[in-house]
Amino acid sequence: MNGLDDNYLFEDKLVDSDNDGIYDYLDDNSDNDGLLDIEENGMANTLSGLDSDNDGLDDNFEGSNINDPLDVNDEINNPSASILPDLDLDKSSGGDLDYRDLFNTNPSYASTIDFDGIDDYLFGDSLLEGEGELTLMSWIKIDSDNSLGSTTILGEDDGCRLYITDGNKLMFGIRSSSGTTHATAGINVNFDEWHHIAGVFSSTTGELMIYVDGNLEGYILEPSLVGRTVSPSSDWNGSFEVGRRSTSLSGREHFKGDIDEIRVFDTALSTDQLQQMVYQEINNDGGFVKGTVIPKPIEDRDTAQKVSWSNLLAYYSMTDIKNNTTADYSGNDYELTLMNINTLQDQTAPMPYETVSDGDWSSESTWLHGDVWDIEEASQNKNWSIVSIKNNITTSSSHTNLGLMVDAGKELVVNGDNKIENTYYLELNGTLDLRGDSQLVQGLRSDLVTSATGKVKRRQEGNSSPYWYNYWGSPVGSLGTTVLTNNNTINNNTNNSE
Repeated sequence: MNGLDDNYLFEDKLVDSDNDGIYDYLDDNSDNDGLLDIEENGMANTLSGLDSDNDGLDDNFEGSNINDPLDVNDEINNPSASILPDLDLDKSSGGDLDYRDLFNTNPSYASTIDFDGIDDYLFGDSLLEGEGELTLMSWIKIDSDNSLGSTTILGEDDGCRLYITDGNKLMFGIRSSSGTTHATAGINVNFDEWHHIAGVFSSTTGELMIYVDGNLEGYILEPSLVGRTVSPSSDWNGSFEVGRRSTSLSGREHFKGDIDEIRVFDTALSTDQLQQMVYQEINNDGGFVKGTVIPKPIEDRDTAQKVSWSNLLAYYSMTDIKNNTTADYSGNDYELTLMNINTLQDQTAPMPYETVSDGDWSSESTWLHGDVWDIEEASQNKNWSIVSIKNNITTSSSHTNLGLMVDAGKELVVNGDNKIENTYYLELNGTLDLRGDSQLVQGLRSDLVTSATGKVKRRQEGNSSPYWYNYWGSPVGSLGTTVLTNNNTINNNTNNSE
């Protein structure tokens, strides 16, 4: 006998759900969601001033039995749906009750995190220090009122980071184990528009590269980097952070805008490998990285080198946020904790580009999120883009893409003398209507996937002169069933990947 109630015999660890330095039992807003805990308990939000059983708990917060002075937990052992509610029902799957849950309703399946440029950021254990081969990438949308100074997207202090100068100029820099810093500049991107940024560092070659939307925009070959590793300065706070600079100094360079789809690899990806994963999410397929839109492995065209999933240090798709943390889909459990963030936005980054209404390719309203995409400008389209045609679309420009999908019952009409060129994956369940002298070109490694409803219309007229002939014609024949029912096997086409 020690005089203590049995409920107090075991020491409990004090909890600080929102990592604000105030333990939950002292914190009036334990999840930092903008709502006081007293508003989220499922009971009263005012005190009665009465304590009938003298147990220290106001009568308004007693359960069904007001006179229970010896029951220290009252009804909390088995709360009803109205007491300590869990509106999003995520408690049993790693979430929490509403008063400790940052989001009382689960974020949408596809979401992104927005940063206010003041105090919002994510933090987690170090990923980059000591690495000699790295690829960092993310989708970002910079708010037009982002700071004109330097702001950090992600990284570890000056050791290795993606950042912004002058409001919208993208940069990638490292500090090596020799104590020297190096940076390479990308380009200025449009505000309020999604852009993909990637940085690649190789201590094997001494290369430092920055890609914007998959295009190599900055390159440094520095012999002094050969054999060196990432080494943050002594001001580093020891964390990997997103949305601000991870330094112990003031002036944390907070980012203002949206960030989505963060990936960190411990290898220097080739241009081919990087471009193939810009416009799609990724997953693990037998130990290798594979796209979720194009069902083919990510690999280098020249070497056929695939990307091993084991090279993926961390992967934050921003779709699984519970207990103030966002999950790491790499399988390495490098979760990131959200700080001062209490809102999320729907995912609007182009993974892939997708139509939402009938119309012209050049119209913003044709595209699902055309107001924050650059797809309507043909001159800005990247040859490694992935496009999903879900409506009846017309274009009067040429387009080259990595992936093109046309849904059943839908039509992509190409006017004039233009070209649709596909380099990797063409899924034709609807109609590709080539008008005038427009042509379809499939590259050497382009896989054609069709169904009974997929077809191409061709109208090339040629020339009646006996001295002229069509130098090239689309591989289009009459509509109907042929002996070749599957063009996607090695036996039928040795250039195909599957």
